Amino acid sequence: MNEEKTSLFASFVEDCGGRQPTAEKLNCSYQLVCHILTGERGISKDVAESVERLSGGKYCKSALIWG
Repeated sequence: MNEEKTSLFASFVEDCGGRQPTAEKLNCSYQLVCHILTGERGISKDVAESVERLSGGKYCKSALIWG
């Protein structure tokens, strides 16, 4: 995952109040959130769509997927 996408996701995590609240809002594991933040895993289409929806469009899914 490139730095721009990681930075966007990190901003979303900060807006959510941390990794655990983000995992709960995204209905995914804490580990997945951590792996996305460290670049070990990319962000899936489903997660990107959820981020966009939960942020009210502040974080665009296409920017999260393609940078």
